[in-house]
Amino acid sequence: MEAADYRPLSDQERELLVWLLEHGPINATNFLPQLGIIEARSSCSCGCPSIEFSVPVDSPFIDSPQGMRAHFLGRSGEDEVGLMLTAGSGVLSGLEVYTFGEVDHLFDLPAINTLRPAS
Repeated sequence: MEAADYRPLSDQERELLVWLLEHGPINATNFLPQLGIIEARSSCSCGCPSIEFSVPVDSPFIDSPQGMRAHFLGRSGEDEVGLMLTAGSGVLSGLEVYTFGEVDHLFDLPAINTLRPAS
């Protein structure tokens, strides 16, 4: 993919990422300022809403030597989905959104009111 494939976050993506960071592991909220500067692009060819991020090299890096991983479950329409928000090297890296089992249709980001931490 080309750098031109990156785009600003949608309002829905930004709202979801804020919620995930506010309800994620300790210190996850340290990544909130990056939401104002990151760009996103699809990270999957299957049509799922997974995205990877591009953070400008002059952005503030977060001191997180172990990285960050926030794992949640939610619902997208009738489908249960998993979400994995990751960060490494002090920057947000991606949001993976996946279903359980085979799904023969496209699905969207889950509704925030359905989210819960994965056990």
